[in-house]
Amino acid sequence: MKNLLLIFSFFLISIGLRAQGNLQFNQVLNLEFQITGNGSSIQTAGDLIVPSGKVWKIESVSGYRTGTNGVGAFVNLIVMINNAPVFATATDNAPVKLPFWLSAGTHKLKWHTPNSSASGDAITLSVIEYNIIP
Repeated sequence: MKNLLLIFSFFLISIGLRAQGNLQFNQVLNLEFQITGNGSSIQTAGDLIVPSGKVWKIESVSGYRTGTNGVGAFVNLIVMINNAPVFATATDNAPVKLPFWLSAGTHKLKWHTPNSSASGDAITLSVIEYNIIP
């Protein structure tokens, strides 16, 4: 009888508890960050600002080069968010962690391409933004 009462009490309490909010699709964002400078050290490309009450799911990241020969791909490129690698070209050994979730707040988008300048080049991100519904 005690066990049945305990189970019933736990069931009633658990009905009223919610562990997390629900996510509701808001919009798709295609972000582009122009990068310049020498990528032999880690450089900051910009800030990713996730509004309060929202989360971002980064679906894809890419980098492209511009120059006298037109648009092309990076040979070596690592893209990081808050020092966590989220993109690397095929010749790098950095892990790729996509999709990548970002909570509300400001996050640093960084890049590194060994022994190369990146004047006029860009990093693009495809992001799905969700509202957090309590």
